[in-house]
Parts: sequence; structure tokens; C-alpha cells
Amino acid sequence: MSGDHSATDGSARKALAELRRVTVLRQPLVDAAARAFLFEYLRQPEAARLFTALDDLEGMRYIGPVGYRRAVDILTALQGASHALQLLDGEAGEWLKPPLIQLDEHVEKTLPRMKARAAAVQGPMGRHFSNRYEGDFAVDTVRQAMLRLRSTRSGRTGAFFSVSPDERLPGPGAASSSGDCRSAAQRVDALVQKARSVSSVAVTDSGTRGRLRFLIDLGTEVSYRFTATACVLEDAREVGGARNLLASLEAAQVTEADGLLTAVAHSHTVGSVRQGPDGRWTFEGGPRAYASPEGAVAALLRTSHH
Repeated sequence: MSGDHSATDGSARKALAELRRVTVLRQPLVDAAARAFLFEYLRQPEAARLFTALDDLEGMRYIGPVGYRRAVDILTALQGASHALQLLDGEAGEWLKPPLIQLDEHVEKTLPRMKARAAAVQGPMGRHFSNRYEGDFAVDTVRQAMLRLRSTRSGRTGAFFSVSPDERLPGPGAASSSGDCRSAAQRVDALVQKARSVSSVAVTDSGTRGRLRFLIDLGTEVSYRFTATACVLEDAREVGGARNLLASLEAAQVTEADGLLTAVAHSHTVGSVRQGPDGRWTFEGGPRAYASPEGAVAALLRTSHH
């Protein structure tokens, strides 16, 4: 898939860049902690929390609404662990203080931005992947979430953790075509259903429950985005591809109110599209129903030009 709304794509890229400025500090923190605790730093509970949070953050190669909320939780945990470690006395405190202060500076800048993005309400447009590679990054992030869940065995969840991620998740090119997207959505859905089958009673610690909840929420979001991408690709066939479909939207502003998407181009209201009971999108006088809101709006704009 090619093209996208630049604001959505740019926001996600910027968010991931901000998170990388936090995770790049992992090695200096490892070095400082190793010196501080004579290579036994993971026996310190707060140090273990710190590096677990950094590991979780490093596994995020894709970010969307669920990822923003997860980033807020992880950054908050990082902040708490950092503050606790800065209270250490003696040589341990001296070794750790410089990288921890640097970590705090990045977290204090990044956390409010992630909270703002997590609180933002997304409309029905722009939920597809920006390109085929974002779909691969999303699948990889689901895979990393599952691997991290498997690394924290808890109670009677062994049957779930024994499932290999590579056996259940799609491979590279999962968003290459509408058929690939729908197949990928089904496979991610199967993983989500497997995760939902894990009894809450079987998960005995809060950290594992959080990772399980994240896997379920992330998988649900990624499956939805694969389906939304499939819909855009199906509609794009009549306009010469996804690039042309999405490019036609760039000159218009689309607002949502009372269940209608209203398109305005060159300060003129072109018309509105609505979603029917069958989930497809139509506009008055349109030749057919469309699978995606993007397809319907693009067709509306094209009609107005004739």
C-alpha cells in the first residue's frame, strides 16, 4: 500500500523517535548499574523494574492508540523506578545518578506527549496502515508483546505460552494486498482469541496481567487496521491504486458530525458520506457503496469534479 495522510504517519514516526531517545539510554544504565551493584544489579527490585520497562519499550516498532497508552504506563514505571534508585546512598547512588538524571529528562519531556496522543480521539478515516511496511512493524510488535508475555510465566498459562509466535502470526508483506490484509487480520484474531482464553485466575502477578492485556488490546487494534487497509485497497482498484485514492483526499478537509463525514474542498462543501447498517459507505447519488470511508470520500470528490 502506498501513500497516507501525512499528519497521522508523521505523528507515529515522531512518537517512536521520542521513545527511542529513552531506550538508547539502556546501555549506559546497564553499565552504571553493573558498577553500582558489582554485576548483581538485577537482584535490586527497582533496577529489575527499570530494565523490564526499557525492554518493553524497545519491543515497540509500531505505535497506535493502544501503543500510546502502553507507552504512558511504561514511561510511568520507568519514572518511578528511576526516582527510587536515585535515593540509594553511597557508591551505588553515585554511579547511577548521572544516567538516571538523563533518563528523567527524556521521560519528563516524552510522557506528556504520549498522554496527549493517548487521549486523542480518532475518527473513522486514516485507520489503515500508511504503507505495507507499517503492517510488518505492527505484526512484529505483536510478536514482541507475545515473547515478553512468554518470558513472564505465571500460574496455569503454560499452554498459551508454549505457542510459537511464528506459527500464528503472518510473515513479511502482510499488508501487500487486500487478500493478504484479510488473511493477516484472521491470523492476528486467532492469537487474540487464544490470549482471551487465558483465565485471569491463572495470571497471578500484575506485570503479567498488564502484558496479557496489552497483547489482547494491541492484537485487536492491529487486526482492525489490517481490515481497514484491505477495505481501502479494495476501493482503490477503481481509481488506479491506493496512491491515487489517498492523493485525491489531500486537497479536502473531512469533518465528522452526527454520523456523517462531510468533505470540504477549496472552501466549498462537496457533500457527505455515511456508513450503512452493512458497514459500507455511501453518498447521495453515488454509483455504489464503498468498503472504506476513504474510498467513499474519494469517489465523492471525483464526482464533484465532473
